[in-house]
Amino acid sequence: FFFKQKTAYEIAQRLVGSEMCIRDRYKMIKAVVVMNSSGKLRLLRIYEEFITQGEEEILIKELFSKAIERKTNSSNFVIEKVVIKDKYTIVCRQYATLIFMLVCDENENELALLDFIHIFVEVLDKLFADVCELDILYNPEKINYILDELIIDGIVIQTSLKEAVEHLNAQAKLEAAS
Repeated sequence: FFFKQKTAYEIAQRLVGSEMCIRDRYKMIKAVVVMNSSGKLRLLRIYEEFITQGEEEILIKELFSKAIERKTNSSNFVIEKVVIKDKYTIVCRQYATLIFMLVCDENENELALLDFIHIFVEVLDKLFADVCELDILYNPEKINYILDELIIDGIVIQTSLKEAVEHLNAQAKLEAAS
């Protein structure tokens, strides 16, 4: 009469690497930053308190300078000391006038995080129909909701563009119905 506890692998395949180990894993993404090509901050989401509140402004200036001094044919990854003693990897990608950046531990897979940035932009593009800087500026609660669907506490939980868009569209229909 004893029941065997099911593992996450037996419950659902999509739990692998996401929900099943959230509590046991350190935060892979320390911060998500979106700014325009002029250096104006459009989104800042910090998942781990690796800097003090006063250091946020210094972080943003450093990230902007790192993104701007990159040449178009250079790498999307920068391993640098950011504000503090520890080294972090900055993964950045520019789409039109917006620069999307992830600050993560130097041991993370940069290509996976670059792919995540692309998925995030694709989700925004599908939900806003050609996303632009104004969409991010005037819809911060929707942008944060989208980010919450993709990242929980610094850990990427959704990497499927199709599933993310389907879930967010279903949520939008529920909101419209109420």
